[in-house]
Amino acid sequence: MVPLIEHLAGYCTITLEEFSGKAEFQKEYFFIFGFPFRGAKYDRADKELTAKPLKYFTIPVTDPSVYKKYDCSQEIHMIVQYDPKATKNQDGIQQKAPLPHGISGGPLFRALINEQDEIEMLILEGMLTTWKDSKFVIATRKTTIKKFIESVLR
Repeated sequence: MVPLIEHLAGYCTITLEEFSGKAEFQKEYFFIFGFPFRGAKYDRADKELTAKPLKYFTIPVTDPSVYKKYDCSQEIHMIVQYDPKATKNQDGIQQKAPLPHGISGGPLFRALINEQDEIEMLILEGMLTTWKDSKFVIATRKTTIKKFIESVLR
């Protein structure tokens, strides 16, 4: 299995057309990754801005009333739940996640999890845009982003 860091760094990124294998997975979650600005600290000695990334697994919202409440379209957006108390760190230990302020532009992945609770594959599903009511994170679907890019390049 390829380590998670290699997926996030893009070393193992291929298109779905290039993928000829079969992912063996037991569970499927969504994986949020971003750098909340509240966790950022300026290190004067190194003259660098440091921030711990926000990383947690979540599930998508399918209730149309939630999309309506936030004036989102299910064709354009994805809404995933945000429950900071129900998150685990990389070691599998229950740990409260930081608030997702400032994660706009971060990726939203579909994570396929195998029997050993390891990530088998990450599939980019969208880009994070908004955090609402301490309960939901909204992302723009990758199909919407692709259509926009194609319209600009014409």
